[in-house]
Amino acid sequence: MPRSARSLDVLLAQINAAAPHRSKVSDGGIADARHLAAGTSDHIPDATGVFHARDFTHDPTGGFDAHAFADRLLAEQDPRLKYLISRGRIGSGPAGPRPGVWRRYDGENRHDHHTHVSVVSGARGDGARAWAGVVAAPTKPSIRPGTTRPIPEGDEDDMTPEQDARLKAIEVQLLGPDPSKPGWPQLGGRTLVDALAVVLPRSEEAAVQLLGPVKGKPGWPQLRGRTLVDAVAELLNRK
Repeated sequence: MPRSARSLDVLLAQINAAAPHRSKVSDGGIADARHLAAGTSDHIPDATGVFHARDFTHDPTGGFDAHAFADRLLAEQDPRLKYLISRGRIGSGPAGPRPGVWRRYDGENRHDHHTHVSVVSGARGDGARAWAGVVAAPTKPSIRPGTTRPIPEGDEDDMTPEQDARLKAIEVQLLGPDPSKPGWPQLGGRTLVDALAVVLPRSEEAAVQLLGPVKGKPGWPQLRGRTLVDAVAELLNRK
């Protein structure tokens, strides 16, 4: 008989106790047809009959802000945590890539209406101690990937697909072909900004392009007084 990892049962019980009137419309446990079609979801039971993922509905008015909850759970870095998906962001537990850091999630479902929690398999995922960071709303707003800026409510879909593609291209140019491992091989493993930081002391032209035409007063008039890096950073932080 399939069952969920016991750590997820504990988490579900804690959330329900903290927010007894929350909506469960987007809650999920064992795989549905969509998960089965994908074939790789942690919602699918493994060979022992255990599934390792649950979804928790975002319902701040009912007492549970799923996205702020995800921020807290990611920060706690419980060893049972495999990864979280929340509001267009993905973050890993201690054994995953860049633990504790939100990265952009490019999957078809942004998880705006719920947070996905995956736990590790085996005895650790069955650990039944309480989770830290489970509290009821009101809570802090959730945080944009790679920034300290909150995501305002209703701001999930504020860009066109063309704008989103353009920002992704900018991110690649700044960070490298794999944003989870910043750096370009042809720049000695440096990001574009770090490479230019090496070049700046050697090249007055490079300094002008980054900082602006007036030495000692960084900024370009056509970028509303911003440097090139600051102007691009503002675009990226709109994500």
